[in-house]
Amino acid sequence: MSRKKSCRGQLKPQRRNLKMDSRFNCPKCHNEQTVQCKVDKSDKIGIAYCIICEASYSCKSHNLMCPIDIYTNWIDEVENEENDVE
Repeated sequence: MSRKKSCRGQLKPQRRNLKMDSRFNCPKCHNEQTVQCKVDKSDKIGIAYCIICEASYSCKSHNLMCPIDIYTNWIDEVENEENDVE
């Protein structure tokens, strides 16, 4: 004798992978959505630049870095420069 299979419930909906932004506010000219960040994984360089004021920032990157990491590094550097001036 075999047991009767129980009824399975509905499948749970899968989570969507939300894409992270790659456009941010410029720390130099304070315009919104003007900074573009790119991560070049082959050269291991991260680049952030403003379209309007042409301010740019580049840093070394690794495989786990994403555009928000490049942007936050730039923000930290700008804040450190402001603190050094004062």
